[in-house]
Amino acid sequence: MPFPAAEVWAFMVDLPALASCLPGASIEEHEGDRVKGKIAIKFGPMAAAFNGAARLERDDAAMRAVFRGAGQDSLSQSRANGDITYRLEALSPTETQVHVNLLYSLQGPLAQFSRSGLVQDFVRRMIADFGNNVTARLRQPAGVGEAPVQASFNPTAMFFSVLWARIKRWFGLGG
Repeated sequence: MPFPAAEVWAFMVDLPALASCLPGASIEEHEGDRVKGKIAIKFGPMAAAFNGAARLERDDAAMRAVFRGAGQDSLSQSRANGDITYRLEALSPTETQVHVNLLYSLQGPLAQFSRSGLVQDFVRRMIADFGNNVTARLRQPAGVGEAPVQASFNPTAMFFSVLWARIKRWFGLGG
């Protein structure tokens, strides 16, 4: 990211700002490093709205954090939990690399999609969109008193983008 590490870190530990960059996410309650909220997804014929809770465990000195969350979709009864670990590395005074690792588990009807690898591709695309949204927000921060803009989310476009990338890989066309 073309921003100083301190600026990126300040953004990456601001939970409402982070949520505004995650496609389909919204925060309903926020207290300190804990949030309750929802993330809505559509994956092929399945749609889900996971209600859940998460907390941010942070190490400011190392610029490292773990975002731990769990949720359940009331319609399909699918459950998900996961950890997103990220660490910032200052490449120069004005450039920062964000290292991200995601571990998750999915149980219930939506878990059938994870066996094909499509869920992993979907998650990769969602994280890439998140990174693009963070960069855009850092380029144009919200003004004083201005509410953060919720990231737009087009699940159909994301699904077909993931599917197309997978087809290209199957046929050795890159992707």
